Amino acid sequence: MGYRPLEGYRVFDFTAAKSGPYCTAILADFGAEVIHIENPARPDPVRTMKPSYDGTSTEYFNIHRGKKSVQINAKTEAGRELAYRLIQKCDVFVENGKPGSAQKMGLDYEAVKMVRPDIVYASISGFGQDGPYRDRAAFDTVVQAMSGFMSLTGPEGGPFTKAGPSLSDMVAGIMTALGIAMGLIRREKTGEGTYLDASMFDMYTALMEAAIAVYVNTGMTRRPIGNRHPANAIAEPVKCKDSEFILQMFGNEMHQRFFAEFGMPDLTRDERFKDGPSRVANRDVLINDYVNPVLAGYTMEECREKLNRAKCPFGEMNTIEQLVEDPQFQYRGCMIPVTDSKNGTFQIYGSPFKFNNFDMPKETFAAQAGEHNVSVLRELLGMSDGEIREIFERMGVKAEF
Repeated sequence: MGYRPLEGYRVFDFTAAKSGPYCTAILADFGAEVIHIENPARPDPVRTMKPSYDGTSTEYFNIHRGKKSVQINAKTEAGRELAYRLIQKCDVFVENGKPGSAQKMGLDYEAVKMVRPDIVYASISGFGQDGPYRDRAAFDTVVQAMSGFMSLTGPEGGPFTKAGPSLSDMVAGIMTALGIAMGLIRREKTGEGTYLDASMFDMYTALMEAAIAVYVNTGMTRRPIGNRHPANAIAEPVKCKDSEFILQMFGNEMHQRFFAEFGMPDLTRDERFKDGPSRVANRDVLINDYVNPVLAGYTMEECREKLNRAKCPFGEMNTIEQLVEDPQFQYRGCMIPVTDSKNGTFQIYGSPFKFNNFDMPKETFAAQAGEHNVSVLRELLGMSDGEIREIFERMGVKAEF
């Protein structure tokens, strides 16, 4: 597999739901040893989401791949004691509770820093650790709405619409993993730990930067235009003889190659279509009177050949069922097996990263709650079976030997 860049680092994963677990799954993909802490009195709700297998959801398998599971009730004295001992052995601490929730359990940054001064500590929350919305709860759809994303998405003239996937959760996880990596690099150079205040709201509004900058600097606003592009005319679903697909082009040269390949006149010589703004202003005429009538004479297979030859970007509008059968998807090895000790082996979406001198995991595991209670405490803390049994009893947890 080759040496992965986070091998040798250990993560205290004090997260639940999606944004935090997705962050730490990325760290695990890159080689970190991730110890996922689960509260035995309040299991992660994602474990029981449907569809599930014998009580464990497919969603859980995906975002908790490659992690060890240790049960700690941090609201008890024994739980805090055990947490501190584990934190001493960790390089990274990640939590995604409401602001102040970690502090109530004695696991806020200031407390953790006393135990491990050079810790790289990341807090993921809906709106950040300060500001007027600090104490507001947030889920993905809330952030998609408040970020302005939904105001740009949906059918033209129709209601604002969210993205299908939980994008703000995923974006927060990805960006926080990047921030943690930067914190570790800084620590290597300075010896100092760091604290990262990761706001889902901040990170998702960053994706809106173009629309925000246009409005702030020019006063121009955008609203949903369906599957069209605000600046490109031919950038929407088009119809050929037996299918519908997305065609997107930019610049006169690309348009000219398209027109030539399909035996059309060079419409860039027409005043209505001479440049980008002109084509956008007359896009209905361009699409309905010129593009679709020509494409209607060709099958999808013929369009693929001609568009590839003309170097024009296009894409089939796949369903999920079609995607998993797509030859590019299969060739790139997007799906990997994850094995669960209770339920067997399942397919999940693996890491999308491809490197030349090390491989990302091509198979992994998902842990049952508390599966590594004993092994982690034995190996990492050198605790005897009697000590393990005693501290778990104090937390009200039965240790399985």
